[in-house]
Amino acid sequence: MDFTSHMLSLAWKFPRAAGYVVQAHRKCSAWVASLSPDVRKRIRGVLRGVGGAAVSVTRFTENVYIHVISYPNCPPTKWSQPSRFVLVPLAHLILFFQPVVADWEGDIKDGKVLFVANKSVWGLEMPAMHSVIYLKTGKLVRFQIDPLHFKLPLWKHILEYFGAVQSSPSIYPELMGAGHTMVWFPSSVIGEHSDSGIEGDIAHMYPMDTSDGSAVTPGAEFAVWALDSGYAIVPVANIGMSDMLPVRFHLSLEPIYTASNIVTRVLPSSLTSFLPHSSSHKKPTLPIVLPRSYERQYMRFASPARTDGPFRKLLESEYEVTQSPRVRRTGRPSISVSTPRLATTLSTRTLYAIDANLLYLRELRDADPRRHVLAPVWNAGRRLGQCVLGMERKMKGGEKLVRRHSAKALRAMAGWVDVEDQAANQKMMTEKADELKSKALDRPRSMPERPRSGVESLVESGFVDFMEPSPVW
Repeated sequence: MDFTSHMLSLAWKFPRAAGYVVQAHRKCSAWVASLSPDVRKRIRGVLRGVGGAAVSVTRFTENVYIHVISYPNCPPTKWSQPSRFVLVPLAHLILFFQPVVADWEGDIKDGKVLFVANKSVWGLEMPAMHSVIYLKTGKLVRFQIDPLHFKLPLWKHILEYFGAVQSSPSIYPELMGAGHTMVWFPSSVIGEHSDSGIEGDIAHMYPMDTSDGSAVTPGAEFAVWALDSGYAIVPVANIGMSDMLPVRFHLSLEPIYTASNIVTRVLPSSLTSFLPHSSSHKKPTLPIVLPRSYERQYMRFASPARTDGPFRKLLESEYEVTQSPRVRRTGRPSISVSTPRLATTLSTRTLYAIDANLLYLRELRDADPRRHVLAPVWNAGRRLGQCVLGMERKMKGGEKLVRRHSAKALRAMAGWVDVEDQAANQKMMTEKADELKSKALDRPRSMPERPRSGVESLVESGFVDFMEPSPVW
């Protein structure tokens, strides 16, 4: 009966598809009717066995999935922080692979703190941010993510173990009422700028006051929660992830969501609970990033803006002086300031603080010589290569020197005819040396002839006979 009703509902939802299914059923029926009774009987048995096995596997998988997802059944407000023996090594390990330059402007003395930060690509800076906050305050912050993560077994349990909660409008007031440390990414910061590769460019996204100041502007919800629960707001600015993983283009997920909606309408709800569903107020896209470098992350935690007790009165007096028309006209403060007005002012101040700290972090990043994490490794490798190259050059020079001395030694050994008959060789060499010496002594000297003078030439020719020729030198 359930199967029949399900098929009828499908036929009602997809009238055209129902006609094609009916035609296909008629053709299959005609083909089966042409078969012999024995073959038809075997086909029915096989189909019944396959159908029964499929139903059994589906029911077993569904029961296992339901039990695994529902465990542990603990409300978010009853969550307890994991042991420090787990969190401290994990935090140091995360910061080892994702180095962070953190700057704190003020101290956090109370655990009732709401961190308001800008978000980067896919929220990949969140593990490092949580590690920095935990090592500074000893508190693991709670955060919210898309409900799709909580439909995946094991991944859902890991997220819940570390304090993640599903996105819900009422979850933050409940957790802040229980005193948990929270982190919030405003819509004016999370929106399109979170995945566009432009970190923290939110100056034109500031909320604007309404005409009467009675309504909370979009993006200022966190200020209302902080004022109602007495939480201190800490603006957090972080950059670096978009430099390391810039977004190249956005991949539209509309085809996937469309197919998911069709499958959801075709299959029972128990089998499609984990499929994503698109919403009418947003266009689902997936940012595609390409790694460009390996850089440090820079974070700056501004001074906390307290909202409890006398600090709220200071906020009210500040709003009265700067915003209230009655004060500007008469100089007297008004009786009371509503929470939405204070929330609007507080959210504006928070986002301005984030924007100012982003400018500071950009200057710090540009002036940091250790911005690139692998720069020391690169320099060490380059120096090692230079050392190896210098050693090769020195080795080549040493080889030349060895070859030179080897050649000299071979030339010295070239006269040794017989090493064993050293005396004969010495005698032969002595005789040769004496022979060469005697030849050199018996050789007549050939001196250059001195040129004759004019008188000597006349005497020799007989023209002048009264002079004897001078002896030749």
